[in-house]
Amino acid sequence: MAINDLIQKLSRHLKTTSIVVSHDMGCALAIADRIVVLDKGEIVEQGTVAEIKKSKVPLVVDFLSEVMESA
Repeated sequence: MAINDLIQKLSRHLKTTSIVVSHDMGCALAIADRIVVLDKGEIVEQGTVAEIKKSKVPLVVDFLSEVMESA
């Protein structure tokens, strides 16, 4: 997506941190260096994209399965 590319390029070019809030796990996996997964305002998982993909937390597993189904 063009927005994902723009966020990623600007963050790297300007050497800044970008915080992106999304319910789209595919988007998050595409642009993030680190991901924090919240449920009802509580952190349930956090880590690199590779760490998130290995998560055993049911909510994260569900989100990831949705991404894999639509791929």
